[in-house]
Amino acid sequence: MKLFIAIVLLGCLFAGCGRKEPPPAREQVESPALDAPRPIAEPDTPPPPTTAAPETSKGYFDVMIDARHQAKDLAALQPARQCVDAFKAIEGRLPRDIDELKAAGLALPNPPAGKQWSYDSETGEVNLAPAN
Repeated sequence: MKLFIAIVLLGCLFAGCGRKEPPPAREQVESPALDAPRPIAEPDTPPPPTTAAPETSKGYFDVMIDARHQAKDLAALQPARQCVDAFKAIEGRLPRDIDELKAAGLALPNPPAGKQWSYDSETGEVNLAPAN
């Protein structure tokens, strides 16, 4: 058993001690932009103008609240669009207005607070608009 282990260790030793080729030399790339001296700014030169955020920028929480409202609007739009698709499948045409959906027995969900349904009869597109 000791002889077997010794043979295996010697085999690993000789297998790892092969002649290795040196890695190919890298080409030197000249970069005139990096090698050129940088101009020194004069002390009387004013600093470049900063790009400050506009005064109307929103904070993190405002953006998250807006995203939440948009997600609720999209969640409300999906069933309304499915009602239009169901009407088209049943009648073979788009409804003339939202009231025609209700007359056909398709339950249009209530829009989110502060919103109302807007419907384009030419394209069949249902959207939310601010309530009047």
